[in-house]
Amino acid sequence: MGIKVKVRKTGETCNNTCNCKDWLTHWRLYARKPAVFCSESYCKNMFGLKGALVEKKGYSDLFVIPLCAEHIQEQEEFEVNDFTILIYANTD
Repeated sequence: MGIKVKVRKTGETCNNTCNCKDWLTHWRLYARKPAVFCSESYCKNMFGLKGALVEKKGYSDLFVIPLCAEHIQEQEEFEVNDFTILIYANTD
């Protein structure tokens, strides 16, 4: 079992210049894999996934992860699965 990473969903925006239609498409493109589950550590929801913009403590960059409809509403800090790939939101 790896180190748990804690993130917080952010209301910030970034100056992403890629042509992805949404954050989940962006995540899939750069992760090079399908989004199968919500990234929240204890959630196994496979339906209604969306890309969420999150911040990781100690980093000034914003990241994208897949989250389910329930966890995309989360405002508190939470842990993500060990196998979640955090993708930089700004690809410049």
